[in-house]
Amino acid sequence: MTEDFLLDLIARQRIETVLIDYCAHLDRMDLAALGALFTTDCRVIYGDSPALQSEGRAALEESLARMWRWQRTAHHLSNVRIRFQGDATAQAESCVLAWHEAPDGHTATLYGRYIDRLVQRQGNWLIAERRMEMNGSDSGFACLCPRRPAPAHLQDGKCPKAWTEPAAPSRRAVGRTSTNLPFASMARQRRRQFPPRGHGFHCRAGRQINVCFLTGPRVRGAHAKVQHVATK
Repeated sequence: MTEDFLLDLIARQRIETVLIDYCAHLDRMDLAALGALFTTDCRVIYGDSPALQSEGRAALEESLARMWRWQRTAHHLSNVRIRFQGDATAQAESCVLAWHEAPDGHTATLYGRYIDRLVQRQGNWLIAERRMEMNGSDSGFACLCPRRPAPAHLQDGKCPKAWTEPAAPSRRAVGRTSTNLPFASMARQRRRQFPPRGHGFHCRAGRQINVCFLTGPRVRGAHAKVQHVATK
């Protein structure tokens, strides 16, 4: 390994630590520690509303005080991508899943991306600019998410002529995959594949259930044990 490669790894690790610390400080509502991750002249945009935009570290901490309205939050970061632009500047993109719980118990979850520009100041990586893009949310948040942009290789945002929209699966096709079926349908499917061998028991509803998808002497012993307990 070369020295440049090792320095690159160290810088990436430090940047990822900054991004993760942001989520941890926000969940703990330690706004002073959160603000220390940003430059004093940072610019942060969480949305189109002026209330979601901040200029400077002090304004950011004051704006994020709105998060006290939630009883609990959990921010989860993933898919971090870092690109360096020189020795002291980097662009980072990461995905965030943010869960929120209000004092009355209702919850709200959103999915988004952080797009950041970081700079190195006195050996520390700090966030100079942050923009959040919304990818989706549950019914707890009333937010408008932009449509996903069309890939660059598609003309006018249209699908290629050779592309065919897949047909919806039929009930018979779905039935071939046992994981897509409720338990009763799974049991019927197993009985068709493996005919019953006389091992079963009666449940409290009076219906007999044949456990026929397990075979072997140990399993037959287990069936007998289950039948004995169930008929007591």
